[in-house]
Amino acid sequence: MLNKNLFILLFSFVVIGSFAADKTKNKQRPIDAGIVEAPVKDLDKNLPKDSVQDSENKVLTEKPAAIKENDELIEKAGKEWELVENSQKIVKNKLSAEKEAKIKNPELFLIDKIDTVIYGPEETSIIAKSDLDKMGLDGQKRTKDKMIFELQVYQDAKKYNLMDEKLVDKYIEAIQTQQNLSLNDIKKMFYEFGYTYEEGREQLAMYNIINQLMDYKVRSKVIIPEKEVRAYYDANPVYLEEAYNLQRIFVPFESQADLDEERINIESKIKNGEAMPYADYSEYFWVEKPELADDKKFISSMLPNSISEPVLIEGGFELFKLIDRRERQLASFDQRYREITDLLREPLYDKLFDEYKESLIKDSVVVELE
Repeated sequence: MLNKNLFILLFSFVVIGSFAADKTKNKQRPIDAGIVEAPVKDLDKNLPKDSVQDSENKVLTEKPAAIKENDELIEKAGKEWELVENSQKIVKNKLSAEKEAKIKNPELFLIDKIDTVIYGPEETSIIAKSDLDKMGLDGQKRTKDKMIFELQVYQDAKKYNLMDEKLVDKYIEAIQTQQNLSLNDIKKMFYEFGYTYEEGREQLAMYNIINQLMDYKVRSKVIIPEKEVRAYYDANPVYLEEAYNLQRIFVPFESQADLDEERINIESKIKNGEAMPYADYSEYFWVEKPELADDKKFISSMLPNSISEPVLIEGGFELFKLIDRRERQLASFDQRYREITDLLREPLYDKLFDEYKESLIKDSVVVELE
């Protein structure tokens, strides 16, 4: 609407300007900047006789309708433009006021907040909201309960002066050596888990201290006498299944023209004990009888040092050599010692662990703010 009115306004100036032009008949205005203007018509001829005073200056007593309409449009456009200017001033003042208000009262953005506070006998620890989103350095998601327990153990460790920065340095150096990593690689690893380098070092130190204290408080007390292991072994016998020590041999095709001829050639070399330098020999491996596939059941009837008949597979022939076999037998005490010890340790470990955890709970106060 505004653009249209401005166009009308400009058009009106042109019309009014034409009334002020030289009214001399047949007289053309001079050429100005290459623009030729047509001679202006004498509008006095169209005016009524009673609306004109016959004098030398010919003063108009009443404006024509066209001029009145143009005047009204000019006035209307002027008012609209004034409204636009006023609106712009209002908006500008409002923006300035908002900017000034933000400077005086800046908006605050929540970066992090405390989720849990652990008041221990030695110090106070906190768990931030962001900590709950971080992975442990073992790559596992940590629950809040696990984090609370770790901090309680960490606080308890302060009584035993287990803190040692040199151990952290040695641990990082060991990781670098074992995994062929640079210090920057270690820093990137910490960053991927959501930690700065210093935070990562603190996590390593905490894990090391917790591990030492758990060894002292729990694991070192989980001792199973050999007589208990022997009693369990005698009461719970376990038999080892029949098993076979094998070597797989793959013989690729020399020529696909005659597979039967290839097979006969392989069988002949096996019978005569001739080497097959182009064959692929695997490492020795054990397979128990229940693990044999249906098409490999023939292995159970083979004798040591014998080689099976060649079987056609993709790309060549497959054979198996039986190196040794073990008949079904009772597992020895030595074979089962570690297994039985771990089995008997588990309930004792759980009992000692629960007792230690209960003592930590009694010595600390946990306040969850969320």
